[in-house]
Amino acid sequence: MIYINPHPGEYNIIEVNGTRIRDKEDNTPDQIAVNTGWISKPGQQSICLPHRLIITIKSSNNTNTQDNSLVRP
Repeated sequence: MIYINPHPGEYNIIEVNGTRIRDKEDNTPDQIAVNTGWISKPGQQSICLPHRLIITIKSSNNTNTQDNSLVRP
């Protein structure tokens, strides 16, 4: 689990399972990112707009760059 606190009083709990990822829990009123569920295919996104959190799946076939890191603002 990855715990993110974008601003005071805000939180996101990100879960990674193999090649898939999801916003498991957050404290936004609409719960759009949570309801998106698991994403795993290149190009898919899970967006938590109130917390300015975007999770994007990128292809691992790009031989020019190999960045497997989690990027946070």
